[in-house]
Amino acid sequence: MLRWGILGVGGVAEESVAPAMRAVGHDLAVVAGATLTGSQQFAATQGVRRARREYEDVIGARDVDAVFVALPTAERETWVVQALDAGKHVLCLKPLSTDADGAARMAAAAARGGQLILMEALPLRFHPRTAALLELVRSGGIGAVRLVSATSAYPMTDADSYHADPSRGGGALLDVGADLVSLVRWVVGEEPDVVRAVTRRWASGADATTSAVMGFPSGCTASLHASFDSARHSTLEIVGSDGTLRMPRPFTAGPGDQAALLRSDEVIGTWRADPWERLLDAFEQATKGVQPPIDVEDAVATAHVIDWIAASS
Repeated sequence: MLRWGILGVGGVAEESVAPAMRAVGHDLAVVAGATLTGSQQFAATQGVRRARREYEDVIGARDVDAVFVALPTAERETWVVQALDAGKHVLCLKPLSTDADGAARMAAAAARGGQLILMEALPLRFHPRTAALLELVRSGGIGAVRLVSATSAYPMTDADSYHADPSRGGGALLDVGADLVSLVRWVVGEEPDVVRAVTRRWASGADATTSAVMGFPSGCTASLHASFDSARHSTLEIVGSDGTLRMPRPFTAGPGDQAALLRSDEVIGTWRADPWERLLDAFEQATKGVQPPIDVEDAVATAHVIDWIAASS
């Protein structure tokens, strides 16, 4: 059983992560948020044993094995590195940092800790439907992958959110775009060698929508669309030399949903699972030496592609 400290009390921590921690039998030891009142409210509703105002109180707690970092993107590197230097395992919201240099520094801090685990929180990778899709692609189930198209969009209406503030790591690319880039990289199985992008920005300077086209050494091309000012939409389509695959709602299928996978428009399987619970199980096993399906270097590789998209747009 892992004993958790939580930094940040936003929607993901409250709606998904803390309930999954309880479901898998982990101990929620302490939480700290931007205000003590917010921390206390989170603790009362999520079964956390105590609430604190200072993040240092979480990182330094003797009854904490691992820290979940759910802070704005621009703040993550500081507190992830401090938690690792304090000897704690760390699970961090995606992306790890605002750029690849920051992600690499975080990975280096984990390496300094020897057996410490730093994992980017990508529940998508732990859904059994995703595992089935990747296995089908890698086994040649649709032949050589030629085209990939992925979209993650929803209307972000909270003007006070850090997502609208570029100084805090806001924007669609540094949020839903991280899911898209990771998924495309996993499907294609290699890194892009060509990137072109266009962006539509809010007055704040944060990107409301970023679309990118990527080319890969194998000849595959991929397009992705990350948006905070569009109707809710989430899909993945893969066109191979011998067939197609489609995964509706790849990023938004909930634990109560029957998540379908289609080959040439025929449903070939459905799965019901809470990917956060599976992620937390894998994270705990990683702290015991079992290799997880993704490691921190995958997050660094994703960050490099995000940097390239941002520079190209």
